[in-house]
Amino acid sequence: MNIQDIKAITEELFGVSFDGDTFGQKKAYLYRNAQRMIEEAGWDETYAAWFDYLVHKCTTPELVINYVHLIRYYDDFSHVIPDPYDFLGYFYYRLESDPAKYKAVDNMDEMSFEVLMKAGIKENLWLDDSYIPEKDSEMVKAIERWKEKLNDQQGS
Repeated sequence: MNIQDIKAITEELFGVSFDGDTFGQKKAYLYRNAQRMIEEAGWDETYAAWFDYLVHKCTTPELVINYVHLIRYYDDFSHVIPDPYDFLGYFYYRLESDPAKYKAVDNMDEMSFEVLMKAGIKENLWLDDSYIPEKDSEMVKAIERWKEKLNDQQGS
């Protein structure tokens, strides 16, 4: 699978609304394409394309929330996310560190718990009622890095 194929499949996978009719009609097809991409291109190449899509195409709270639903459907966080705080920090940055404002607390908590536990950074988050991902000191640092990076790009 070449880079153009990877980009085209990524666009198709994430260019739909999770709540929309197109996704409902094509979800089995999209899931199979996501799985085929992971098998043929490997997780590293797949993740790189998916992350690139996230950062360059999902620039509003609504789009990152849609992405959360889609990536969970396609992979269910069965693979380790490289640099999980950077990945998660992007979502919290776009949600202004306030997922409740966008009715996304459950989605963000579930994704954060799964990603951090899969990476071996945290354990048993489902049992820790005191853990709030957007308050995690490493998450706060990641959010700040995204603010700086994207503000620098806008100023250039």
